[in-house]
Amino acid sequence: MPTINKRPKKQFSNKSQEAYRKRRKIYNTKRWQRMRDAKLMEQPLCYVCQLEGKTVLASQIHHLRTFTQEDDENKMNALAYDSNNLVALCYHHHYCIHHSWLKGATSIEEIEQYTKAHLEEEEKENDTSKKQLNSFIF
Repeated sequence: MPTINKRPKKQFSNKSQEAYRKRRKIYNTKRWQRMRDAKLMEQPLCYVCQLEGKTVLASQIHHLRTFTQEDDENKMNALAYDSNNLVALCYHHHYCIHHSWLKGATSIEEIEQYTKAHLEEEEKENDTSKKQLNSFIF
């Protein structure tokens, strides 16, 4: 019988394991689930999509300031359950906040600034593409 060589499991640092435990401790509570649902009812559309002029349902709730870096449990809970620290996003923009052009935004104002800059950059790219296409066609 052939042997399947499995990759070794990825080893996470103690810091990321601790952050994972803190997130699970919060996200597995009824309090968080009720708060998440309430925020989605209050803000059913993706905040960034609205800034872009699109209408897309939010499916994710994002903490603007992470609570996992707090050592004091009271401060961690205060930050985790602060509704002013939450924003409703679609999956795409939640990914962007963690991995792409929105990375590092920790306030509504920063999200607005990053989105404005991103839209301006996209507009410049579109203008350049149109000019190149027109010069090719004509």
